[in-house]
Amino acid sequence: MEKRTKPYTNREFFAELCARVDLPRILDYSLASSKTVEIKSYECNFWNSLNYGTSEGIYLDIGLEFRNPERTVIPLGTFKTLEDNQGAMREMARLLADLIYTTFNFMNEHLDDFDWVGYRVRGIEREATTSYAVSYTDITAAMEEILKVVDAYPCVQLYDCGKHEYSYFRKDTNGALAKYKTMEECLQNGWACQSQDK
Repeated sequence: MEKRTKPYTNREFFAELCARVDLPRILDYSLASSKTVEIKSYECNFWNSLNYGTSEGIYLDIGLEFRNPERTVIPLGTFKTLEDNQGAMREMARLLADLIYTTFNFMNEHLDDFDWVGYRVRGIEREATTSYAVSYTDITAAMEEILKVVDAYPCVQLYDCGKHEYSYFRKDTNGALAKYKTMEECLQNGWACQSQDK
């Protein structure tokens, strides 16, 4: 699968889910939300409403519930059957269970595709990321963190979630913060600086 250059929309994600679950034969339709919204974070809960319709059948509405900074639900879509017996309700409940499982399984396997907000700072040691990682909502705070920890690591990684781009930082021979496009370039310049210091 190619790396995404923009977030999934709720309508795209609904189609992805429908393609990955066994839809019950009793369904009269499955319909994506009429409103298009981008999904920019994986920090959400699966939202649903499984109930009888006011005039006929059974409806299953699904969405993603976010609680930061305030509670919002991004609607994904609706499934409907005209049947209203206990067997039909069980079929719709099975569909709901499959959708919940599939949603979180897919998101966990594709976290970068659902991570489009903020900045993440990580230390680099032995040419690999360390367990140290801090996330920030704005670039100013992220850069302040880099300045605080740049002496503790051979290289510090900055991940721009909105652009899905990495950049790397270390101090140059004059003690100024230097920026690099790749980890290899950052580390090589670090080794060169260490050689000059000897």
